[in-house]
Amino acid sequence: MKYVFIVNPAAGKRQEALTVIPKVTRLLKERKIPYTVEATQYPGHAAILADKYAQQGEDMYIFACGGDGTLHEVADGAYGHSNVAIGCIPCGTGNDFVRVFGVERDFLSSKSILDVKEIEMDLIKTPDGIAMNICSAGIDAAVAHRVQKYKKIPFFKGETAYRMSVVENLLRHLGDEMTVQVDGEVFSGEFLMATIANGTTYGGGFVAAPLAEIDDGLLEVTLIIKMPLTRVVKVLPAFQKGQHFTGSEVTESMQDIIIYRRAKEVSLHGVRPFIVNADGETYPRTDYELSILPKAMRFLIPQTIVGE
Repeated sequence: MKYVFIVNPAAGKRQEALTVIPKVTRLLKERKIPYTVEATQYPGHAAILADKYAQQGEDMYIFACGGDGTLHEVADGAYGHSNVAIGCIPCGTGNDFVRVFGVERDFLSSKSILDVKEIEMDLIKTPDGIAMNICSAGIDAAVAHRVQKYKKIPFFKGETAYRMSVVENLLRHLGDEMTVQVDGEVFSGEFLMATIANGTTYGGGFVAAPLAEIDDGLLEVTLIIKMPLTRVVKVLPAFQKGQHFTGSEVTESMQDIIIYRRAKEVSLHGVRPFIVNADGETYPRTDYELSILPKAMRFLIPQTIVGE
């Protein structure tokens, strides 16, 4: 087995990688286990590196050392290579995907990286490649899309840039007119948001799909119908905490604005272009088709988590 560490030097918490990786590689060297450390140089480079190493044909563990974007790229590059399982050393600002299993620190020790168990997980097939976690359209995707311009402003980093983008989008026209097909069932109207989830959490801690399971062969589809701004500001905090569900049902006070389904295929068609998000990558689209890829990737989980 070979270990490959793909490090994003621009990740939000890069100090974590600088601390953890030397400890791990020292242990690998002592055990005479081959390893390689590569640093990404530009957006998309992690996918290219993952594909390059996967094509070598030998069994290997490829670790994404960065945030959700780096993990997304590594998964995209490793997808389709049966000799590869991927893992994560979460060093980004959000690190949302690993919240499915626990918290960041569970993935940040030498023991958790070397003492792992492989699990099979689903992926989401999109027109732009694969996604591991959550795809969406609506105000959340628009916020992620427009936050980049605020990050270019001095001192407008991280949470400040995100909040400015939220304010801008709340002041814009709320709702995208579209037709959504969920396993053939059709919903038409103006939607504030549509999330198609494999994982539970995105956007730096928004628990959009608290019922999601990454190995059940189904997508969690949540459509939020357009509503007045006064109600939006009340609903979004509940959505952030996963409180739009009570048990396995939509919370009673939100049943008039939320449509919830489980499905294998989802398509979105907009009257006008809308922004879509796939694991944090955003694109303008008028049509978007998604489907589940059951047990399409092997993912590495610390044994400490598995045993709990």
